[in-house]
Amino acid sequence: MSNLQAIWYRDKKEVTIDQYEMFYEDLAATKIPYKYMLHYSTDVPLAIKAIFYMPSSHSEKMQMGQETMKVHLYSRKVLIKESCP
Repeated sequence: MSNLQAIWYRDKKEVTIDQYEMFYEDLAATKIPYKYMLHYSTDVPLAIKAIFYMPSSHSEKMQMGQETMKVHLYSRKVLIKESCP
């Protein structure tokens, strides 16, 4: 039995590009790859571990629609908030 660990909680040296891509596809529910990704970790003054993805495209056409963005907030590896403005 393997011990699974949240991807954002792992050291970025341990995570492969394929794992980042699979996580993004699942999170964004799209096969379109992300443009930029930042795996961020700090311990001072707060312990923060995060992954930020920047999508490579958006669904807005000719400035006529408004795209909704999602932010997923986890605490202690548990989803506590999924927000859409």
